[in-house]
Amino acid sequence: MNLLFPSALVALVLLLSASIWAQNAAPKVTGKHAEANLSCFSCHNQSAPTQAAPQFSCILCHGLYKGTEREETIGRRKFKINVHDAHPGQLDCTICHTAHKPPKLYCNECHSFKVIVK
Repeated sequence: MNLLFPSALVALVLLLSASIWAQNAAPKVTGKHAEANLSCFSCHNQSAPTQAAPQFSCILCHGLYKGTEREETIGRRKFKINVHDAHPGQLDCTICHTAHKPPKLYCNECHSFKVIVK
């Protein structure tokens, strides 16, 4: 009995199942990026990205955002902060902003600023 055909058929079914599962498990474009009809390729330059979009993709659409200064009270002291001009230097946009998860303020890894990240 020839086992080559059944083995090849099983391998094909497994391969197709994995492909369908991977498509369903992949993050979808959401929010304003979806409203603008952007695809994964629009930001990641790949149809099936494996890592965060490169910084230049953010800058192409959003420009170099310098941020705004705001006043923050820590204890009894008031400070002027600008999270886009922070002491760690220029950070990648995707450290705080992402199209696939809720945004988070990287500064709050050490600080407790009350800043809403969009």
